[in-house]
Amino acid sequence: MAVVRDKSPEAIADLYERWTLDVVLCLGPACAVLCQDNPQQFKAVPPAVLTTLADLRYRTGYDSSFLAEQQRKGMLVPLLGDSDGAKSGDRSCPFHRTADAVRTRAKDFVQRVFTTGEQQLRDAFRDAVTAFHGYLTTVQGTVVDDANVRNAKHFDTVVGILRTPAFAAGLGLQPAPAAPSSWPLDASWDGNGAFLIQAITQHPRAGWGKPPVTDSEFLQAQRIATYGAATIDAVLKDSVLKTTPAVDGTIGLAYKWWTAIAELNGVSSSATR
Repeated sequence: MAVVRDKSPEAIADLYERWTLDVVLCLGPACAVLCQDNPQQFKAVPPAVLTTLADLRYRTGYDSSFLAEQQRKGMLVPLLGDSDGAKSGDRSCPFHRTADAVRTRAKDFVQRVFTTGEQQLRDAFRDAVTAFHGYLTTVQGTVVDDANVRNAKHFDTVVGILRTPAFAAGLGLQPAPAAPSSWPLDASWDGNGAFLIQAITQHPRAGWGKPPVTDSEFLQAQRIATYGAATIDAVLKDSVLKTTPAVDGTIGLAYKWWTAIAELNGVSSSATR
């Protein structure tokens, strides 16, 4: 799968991508519980990985680099609203209002029936992008940078567990992919990784305590994360509104973002969000 995002993404886009896949961070304590409470199944897990699992179980919620779910919400909801990786949530915050407008204008342009009004629809998309750009620039800064660093460390730690063959073997499954190194970000879809996540959230001894995440739901969340982050990156470029090809390229990303969210929520691709 081709890389969707630029090599130097914006911190707010990076943060959005991982926030959409926050289920990965929620898996940390569940993985630790499974490993500790079922030693016969996980006896081949390397000592270094066991140490990491212990950190995830006992430091989550008590360490600024391993925030608990409610602590992450407290940090990220003021910036990005409720996670788009969840099926329901409050859509009234400035981020969601302006992002929804961008996606809706992209849908209107792509799903137009006639070429009449094409320029007007493109101009409407430009207006929506301008408003979204305005919101994003108001929150960019050290708070976003700090949140991004904290989230990324925690995220990458859990991903390392999911990539450990001996851990996945304890569940009788294949590990999440080691390559591409970006998994589960940037269009790196993988059935093994998604199925492993489903198995952990469905396991009766994992202490998950929430509805399980199916492999198809996780793959949809990956699409939302990838295309949402790519759209944010594009919107923050000064050049995106200067030429018709640049606008149309961003419309394509925003439409994929809209489609992914609609499909996760069971909305018809022709319905209005």
